[in-house]
Amino acid sequence: MLKNLWQTLRRWRACYIPSIVWRRQPIQAGIHFDLSKVDMKDIFEIEKLLNKNGIHFDTGAGCGKRTWEWDFSLSGPVEVCFKRKNQLIK
Repeated sequence: MLKNLWQTLRRWRACYIPSIVWRRQPIQAGIHFDLSKVDMKDIFEIEKLLNKNGIHFDTGAGCGKRTWEWDFSLSGPVEVCFKRKNQLIK
């Protein structure tokens, strides 16, 4: 019972209490490639070049997508940081 209540509160917090992200704060990002539009061989070549230069991260594939997870697994001479909130371009 308490476990269910705790999970409900956590979901509510995630939906209704926004997290504040400051400029240059490290963030987690997922990059999803649509394999119907991008050649998997090209993605593998990019991954090989990044690995050759010491940049490593988790990858995955499924549902017609190739995914790069830039989270705690990201290592090497690179960082992913918040720049600004996305704005619609007209």
